[in-house]
Amino acid sequence: MKKITNKAVFFDRDGTIIEEKNYITTVSDIRIYDYVAEGLLELKKRGYRLFMVSNQSGVARGYMAIDTVRSINDEINRRLSKSNVMFDDIFFCPHYPLGIIKEYTIQCSCRKPEIGMALKASQIYNLDLKKCFMVGDKRTDMDFGIRFKARGNILVTTGYGKEKMDYGGIDYVVGSVYEACKIICEKY
Repeated sequence: MKKITNKAVFFDRDGTIIEEKNYITTVSDIRIYDYVAEGLLELKKRGYRLFMVSNQSGVARGYMAIDTVRSINDEINRRLSKSNVMFDDIFFCPHYPLGIIKEYTIQCSCRKPEIGMALKASQIYNLDLKKCFMVGDKRTDMDFGIRFKARGNILVTTGYGKEKMDYGGIDYVVGSVYEACKIICEKY
């Protein structure tokens, strides 16, 4: 039996790591928020694994191909690598129950707030999910962290986070991913 010791931070993509633009379909639309790389690098130095978890219903809706999502995710990691940091892995859900692309039009266990992506990361990387954090800009991100019993849920006020801050289950509300990383580094 594998020893479970790894701790990690899960990050939403759109509105958290990169600017929210409603269904990004090209790499030229990517804009990583300022100081994201610096914050991620501090977490890496402290032994955290980094994961991006993202609902990408645009695939099921027919707005983009699944390979487009992969290209965009790869480009985010490529840009971050210039600052000597990358996500350990990137998980995304292409499903949406009301989609138009048949193979992706399903009710699934991976679409946040369901915890399929956290469970998959946990299995692959031997994570103790109770030692992990969730950072995101939406209610679904916070519910995702609540459901997998994250050690902390941090809402960033970028993206949709500036619109709704009255949810339960939030441990911190901050202005950026960098601030979220700083809290994790200083308080845990």
